Amino acid sequence: GQGTEFSENGAVIVGSVTETAFRWTAATGAIDLGVLERDHESRARGVSADGSIVVGSSINTQDFIFSRAFRWAGSMSEIGSLAEGMGSGAAAISSNGAFIVGGATSHSGGEAFLSVGGAGMVGLGDLPGGNFFSTAYGVSEQGNIIVGQSESGNGKEAFIWDTQDGMRSIKTVLEQEQGLDLTGWLLTSAEDVSDCGTIIVGYGINPNGETEAWRASLKPGRPQHPTSYGTTVIVHGLNLAEGDLVKNSLWVLTMAEAIARRVGTGQVFTVVEGLIAYRSDYSIGSGGENIVVFDWLAESDDPVSIAERLVEA
Repeated sequence: GQGTEFSENGAVIVGSVTETAFRWTAATGAIDLGVLERDHESRARGVSADGSIVVGSSINTQDFIFSRAFRWAGSMSEIGSLAEGMGSGAAAISSNGAFIVGGATSHSGGEAFLSVGGAGMVGLGDLPGGNFFSTAYGVSEQGNIIVGQSESGNGKEAFIWDTQDGMRSIKTVLEQEQGLDLTGWLLTSAEDVSDCGTIIVGYGINPNGETEAWRASLKPGRPQHPTSYGTTVIVHGLNLAEGDLVKNSLWVLTMAEAIARRVGTGQVFTVVEGLIAYRSDYSIGSGGENIVVFDWLAESDDPVSIAERLVEA
């Protein structure tokens, strides 16, 4: 077997043995987590800090190899898929167990995804230039910083994604915003990010043409808004059939953040014909059960001014 990740205190280890995912503790030994319906193998890739939630891939090996991202919390459930996509795999989960990232196929190609609580997923796009490709390997505790690998005009390249700027080249961020001189470097992949979102590790090609590990420490930038649970806000109007799910979902995130800066803690959902299209546990309200409903507005409208009008209303 192979262990791939462990809980914060090391008491829970997850991995794969005899072609199925396992969760190990000293008290229980290695417990087989099983597979999703119709599948034959599974792989565990990540575990929450307390060891209660495991994520990975469930694989159908007949006819053709096909995998689906799973979330296990006592039983295994499928996370979902991207629009017009067929396969997915979860690579990591935030320490609090709320945010899951990985890679999936979409109508554009291989694409990094974010899932909140395992309730569906949203694609994160890719870097400009090159073939369409991205996959996520790490996520901060609050889900506001995600890292991984994409493809640009330079080939495979490490990315950082945040709720305000979307996906960007880590090398570009380090050079333009952090003032580093990375002449001759190609940062190929970002493999993980700290809970606070400021420490990133990965590997790349150094100026001598050698593969080398790297560690980046980001200076604090614009505030990223923390998440918590409480009031539910329902956003109507996102059209899955005709709308751009990535762009529109990010617009909704911006709206959520704008409201968060004004009022407290809670959850934000986008709902289309009774289905949750995207969910983000952003700060709204004070932890009660109040529900605020507002209609879809053109994404060109300024989210902050809209949020102010909604809150004041």
